[in-house]
Amino acid sequence: MRTGTPPLTLQQVMQRWEGDRVKRSAKSNFNKLINLVRSGKPAIALIRVGGFKVAYVGSIPYLHWIVVTGADSESQQIYYTDTNSQSYVISYQDFQSKWNLGLDQNGLDTGVSGAIANILKSNGVEPRTMVWVERNHDKL
Repeated sequence: MRTGTPPLTLQQVMQRWEGDRVKRSAKSNFNKLINLVRSGKPAIALIRVGGFKVAYVGSIPYLHWIVVTGADSESQQIYYTDTNSQSYVISYQDFQSKWNLGLDQNGLDTGVSGAIANILKSNGVEPRTMVWVERNHDKL
């Protein structure tokens, strides 16, 4: 099973240009993400965009990286740019469900078997994963 670009690999590639300022966090807090983007620091978030079922195995999630560029607390919306360079808007609720990889609070999805969950975790793929560059704007 392939899981796409693992979070650690994405962080390491970004560190070639940004050094130790590149941060990675799994099981992040939604407010942390909101505060990052509001302070002008886009965050690359791993979300679930679907999946497919395999007999006797369970559901294998389709995962995808997006760049979260803004948030509007009044309208409860997240703004993001996809890999196709298009900008989109998604509700806080829908984003959080996708960012949680479709798992419940305990990290369980009745359709995802323990074996698949273990493979994902061994690749550093966990709910609410994000990567960002921690830099001060006055040093740009």
